[in-house]
Amino acid sequence: MKNTLTRWIIWYGVIIQFIWGSLITLSPDPLKITALGTLYRFVPEGLNYLLVISGILALWSLLSKNKYAFFALIPQQILLLMAAGSALNSILLSSYADGVLHPRLFIAADQSPAILIAILHIFAILELYSTGWLKKITK
Repeated sequence: MKNTLTRWIIWYGVIIQFIWGSLITLSPDPLKITALGTLYRFVPEGLNYLLVISGILALWSLLSKNKYAFFALIPQQILLLMAAGSALNSILLSSYADGVLHPRLFIAADQSPAILIAILHIFAILELYSTGWLKKITK
């Protein structure tokens, strides 16, 4: 991966997943945050491991020269999209995952990073394709 911005977008996903996974390991309190609300409903046991493993796979894809490394980004993309979906749901309901009510625009401002990283991650993957990294795989 030659594009520095693309690498940083993937790195952001890796770091946030490591942080979330580590915090969940220490306490169940982070499971109440909006970005993790939907993920926790789908994976009530072992979410911390899933997040860390997803981060490790994405990190491997950054460092590997293996032609199949792209596929290691898919779990991260799915988890980021689910977190973004949880954020969008909270915005539409004007309520955080833990039930706290706030004005819709307040929640939109607060949750925009979760939505933005999911979108940027998609563009990072497309950038990887356009620079030729993925073209080797798809031929």
